[in-house]
Amino acid sequence: MMRRRSRSSLIVKEEAFYEAAIATTQISTKISLAHQNSVRNILPQNYDFTSNNHDNSDEMIRVAKIFLSKSCPVETGRSVLETIVSKSGREEDANDRLVKIGRNVSSTLRLSATVDNDQEKTDLSLDLLVSECEQLSDLLEQNSIPATKTFTTDSSKRLRVPKVRFGKTELQMPIVTLGSMRFQQTWNRGGKSVKVKSMEDVSLECQENLVSIIRHALRSGMNHIETAQMYGCSEIQIGAALKVLLESGEVERKELILQTKGAVSASMTQDQLRRQVLSQLQKLQVDYVDLYSFHGLNSAGDYDLLFHNHKLIEVLQQLRTEGKIRFIGFSTHGSSDTILRLIESDAFDYANLHYHWCGSYTCTGDGEYGGNLGNVVAMNARDMGVFAISAYDKGGMLYRPSHKLRSLTLPDMEPITYGSCWLWSHAEHTDISAKKGVHVHTIVCGAARPSDLDQPILAALQFGEQKQLLLERMTAVTTRLEHAVADALNTSQFPNWGRDWHAGLHNWPQSTSTGTMIGNIVWIYNVIHAYGMVDFGRERYNVLINNRKNWDVNKTMEGNVKAMGGGWAWMPGCAFDESLDYSKDAFWGQVGKAKRERVMEAMTFVHAICTTPDKDLTVVAIDTLDKTKKYKIVNDKRASHMPFEWKMAYDMRPWTAYPER
Repeated sequence: MMRRRSRSSLIVKEEAFYEAAIATTQISTKISLAHQNSVRNILPQNYDFTSNNHDNSDEMIRVAKIFLSKSCPVETGRSVLETIVSKSGREEDANDRLVKIGRNVSSTLRLSATVDNDQEKTDLSLDLLVSECEQLSDLLEQNSIPATKTFTTDSSKRLRVPKVRFGKTELQMPIVTLGSMRFQQTWNRGGKSVKVKSMEDVSLECQENLVSIIRHALRSGMNHIETAQMYGCSEIQIGAALKVLLESGEVERKELILQTKGAVSASMTQDQLRRQVLSQLQKLQVDYVDLYSFHGLNSAGDYDLLFHNHKLIEVLQQLRTEGKIRFIGFSTHGSSDTILRLIESDAFDYANLHYHWCGSYTCTGDGEYGGNLGNVVAMNARDMGVFAISAYDKGGMLYRPSHKLRSLTLPDMEPITYGSCWLWSHAEHTDISAKKGVHVHTIVCGAARPSDLDQPILAALQFGEQKQLLLERMTAVTTRLEHAVADALNTSQFPNWGRDWHAGLHNWPQSTSTGTMIGNIVWIYNVIHAYGMVDFGRERYNVLINNRKNWDVNKTMEGNVKAMGGGWAWMPGCAFDESLDYSKDAFWGQVGKAKRERVMEAMTFVHAICTTPDKDLTVVAIDTLDKTKKYKIVNDKRASHMPFEWKMAYDMRPWTAYPER
């Protein structure tokens, strides 16, 4: 339950805010009051509150403890701090939560002192944190029930993630689900890591962490678990975990919605696919899965494998008849037209695809709407389940937002809550040719530790309990985001750039000579300027840079794609190359001279900011006739470096996930 406090309680909270800041000896001597009558302090610019080193974590834990002890009242004999520490289970889980709280406080301090300079906004932002900590305390108290009780016990009285009808499957799907590509021990893809063939190869520490994540999810009402053959030893470890939970009576198989995925290849026969699926069931130690997806249908060739060449779709249809699979779907990183072709086959009950508040990741810049919106509309028309993947990573890296993005979402909600709510309320706020009611049913959170689920779960609980209030706050945030887009991108020459920038552009499939991901690159330019999302842009663009290194302009597109190997279909497209002649590209003749110039300017900017080390990077704001804030990169060491607003506000991953070690 979200709470707003009286002004008097905010004064107490501000004192806690100040004490938390000065608790760290490293920064206490640098604190100063911005206003004599207000307890506001300025954090030093040279102290990195986003760092994941151990010393930083200890400091953030101390900040969180003092802040919570002063700002959250004692209720029912136990304080919020005591509950978080005692009911998180393992000590490392409690510490994870405290580090995140400390980073939230510290980021709010720096934002207030550097950008917002708004005492009321700071008050409300901290009050939001207090509310969420209290709700987290309630959730952890509830989830500490004895393991002998099932997760459905007293379900009507429990805090549980809301559920929705998942299209024609008729499954009651939680609106946020558990993804499992970040908690397994290894990817099983070579390198220095030991390949896991059985549970004997899995460390006790890793498996305990995995079970803690699944238990936290299930007790919060997240009864859908998604994994895949390609997620290393994830299926093996989930199978072992579920065996323990099922045999102990903590959960019943009928309560679970279990999903796995399997990839196909040009050489795969029907018999090989059948054996692959049955092997996956064996690893999961179950007789059937509720949802089985073809994993990564990213190209026209994949479509042919299913419906023409080897007719692999028939294998899953037969396994469904045998009761091994209940519903058939697909996941994709493909272009919008490839995805639409799969949808229009009418062979699938649901699909997992990229679709987020800020874009559609690899296919942003494609199609009529510049991404996957047209495909979401098509899925709704066929009553397919719509499953948005990677909402917090490929949907803007919301666990490590820029200061600007966080400033735009606060004080109403944190970026993770906004990204979630935007999808859950899609039918209410999206109007496509007067067609409302276009649903996105669920989103997935890939968790490396139990605390990764906290913010999505709290957002879901708020959406279920106080939907109207959350929608009002989301609408306020959306308005601010739209204003940020207009201020940063719209000009007299392009007054609607923020809305129709993608018109006439395309991505690599139409860029026959250069393979350049033109639509994607212009999108990166847009989100950096409007929302300060430099880290997110670099994450995407780095893949395009690597692809560019291997692209041969003397080869045909087909020859290049073949030479790139299987990874290309998952993360396609090449970076901008100023040495290439883009006048030969298809988009050149589809847009006017002014737009060509702006597209080239955008691609030049993105390439520079994504390839220049921060220490050598100088970004300056220049005035325009339109009074918009325009940035360019210059070689002038006297100028300031990266704008503060574009820097990371916090990183809510104070550890390295097991498969990344």
